Amino acid sequence: MRALTELEPATFFGKTVILDIDGTLVPERSVKLPEPVRVFVKELAAHSDVYLCSNSHLDQRTLAFAEMLGVKYVESHYRKPRIDIRSVTGTTNELVVIGDKWLTDGRLARRNQARFVKVKHIADKHTPWLAEASYAFDALVYWWVRVFSGA
Repeated sequence: MRALTELEPATFFGKTVILDIDGTLVPERSVKLPEPVRVFVKELAAHSDVYLCSNSHLDQRTLAFAEMLGVKYVESHYRKPRIDIRSVTGTTNELVVIGDKWLTDGRLARRNQARFVKVKHIADKHTPWLAEASYAFDALVYWWVRVFSGA
């Protein structure tokens, strides 16, 4: 599994890309965007319709990241995976969800008939142990889904 910045932006050109924030762009609850992530997202957004999507209801951090990166954000009263991306964004493009967790991002993709690209999660020394435990559980579920449903 690759990190976000190891993906090739050209792969997603012309598509609507939904990017998870915590664990995908930044460590859990971080307010600092790493420069390689900034460069990747800006290159992606130059040729794709990019939206940030977080399970934190629209907070100042999401708005700040979207503005910093020059992308849009998903505004919904629902949390992942219950968001209907097409109705929220109005897109008719092929959908791609990029995230670090199957239980939220992968299920969001499945619910919206989108391609799911699972990336290695970003953590730091401030990542709560409960978040790390949830990643371990998510990895087990993702393995199970891939093995037994061919996802």
